[in-house]
Amino acid sequence: MSDPASLIFKDNRPADAVGVHAVVIGVGHYAHLPGGNSHRFADHEGMVQLSSPPRSAEHIAKWLLDTYHDDQSMPLRSMHMLVSKKGAAQKFHHKHCPESEIASATLGNIKKAARDWFRRSDENAQNLLLFYFCGHGISAGMQHTLLSTDFGEDTLAPFENAVNFTDFHLGMGRCKAQSQVYFVDACRSISKNLIEQSASFGDSLIPGVTPIVQKTAPVFLSAQPGEKAMGLPREPSAFAQALPLAFKGGAWDKVDGEWVVCTSMLRRALERQTRRVMRAFPNFNFEVGGYADATITIKRPEGEPVVPVDLGGRPDTDHNLLELAYEPDGTNAQVIKEVNNDEVWLIDLTEGDYEFSAKFQNAAGQQKVVTLRKFVSPQNVSERLRLS
Repeated sequence: MSDPASLIFKDNRPADAVGVHAVVIGVGHYAHLPGGNSHRFADHEGMVQLSSPPRSAEHIAKWLLDTYHDDQSMPLRSMHMLVSKKGAAQKFHHKHCPESEIASATLGNIKKAARDWFRRSDENAQNLLLFYFCGHGISAGMQHTLLSTDFGEDTLAPFENAVNFTDFHLGMGRCKAQSQVYFVDACRSISKNLIEQSASFGDSLIPGVTPIVQKTAPVFLSAQPGEKAMGLPREPSAFAQALPLAFKGGAWDKVDGEWVVCTSMLRRALERQTRRVMRAFPNFNFEVGGYADATITIKRPEGEPVVPVDLGGRPDTDHNLLELAYEPDGTNAQVIKEVNNDEVWLIDLTEGDYEFSAKFQNAAGQQKVVTLRKFVSPQNVSERLRLS
């Protein structure tokens, strides 16, 4: 790809035609942090190389192409992709775009991609902007800074090669397209360096700062203030895996009789799906961070939503759980699963009325069955269903 900022997709519609413009960034290799290929930045605060961001960026880019390429009302118009990983440059291939060699996520390339994204998006006020970043992030109070692959190159001014996300988000308020959604899959660990070097929190990418955060530019963060994000070694992060799953149904809402994926439902759906991805870690707890939340329609899907339901038992002390079951109302088609006492059955159901049941057995071999009838929809299924 000749474009150093990796414009991996651009359609042939007129510049002012409405659509989706996206930026996807995954920074796994940091040249100046431990394990990098250059001098070590002494004040690295425990930050190391990451294997998940390149895979997360690829996962999100493919999902965006699959989701929006053929959308009739809001088609994908352009997408930039930047990835830094150790070794050979990342290559990307999808049926909707030719194989491309992806440019590294240096600050210079991030800035070029962001400004090209701004200019394309600025052509039509009805455009939808989507931004995804996965990599190291650090915080100090309300300040949030994202680290490019060349962070720490100059030890006297390490944050010259970083993105001042707080100001970048504000600066994007200058864009005519005010429907903007940001997904930041990065740590928000408190940084002593950032506090002490307050002269620079990073590059704002878009010059000028609007006086207030736009109400239609919500940010979804994979970590709470002071917390680390949950990366998964050599596979997409839990947050990256949860995002497409949330779009399948959990984030749907009915507006004027039509299903839409909207930001007001997305936060809860992301939390739910992230916990599902991380179910192998029983002590894992997750809450989506964010600010400037708003109700924005980010997709008008077809068909019926697929609702995630986590079905489990809460047996009495002298009863063991034997099986769980569900039956769509009026179908006489019960689906049964044998389970262990502490097992949770993860099922995906279309909207409708269901009868859920659980079979228990006590020490004397006596069995009982308990049932629960529930209308399943994205709006009313937010917690695990337990039968006792």
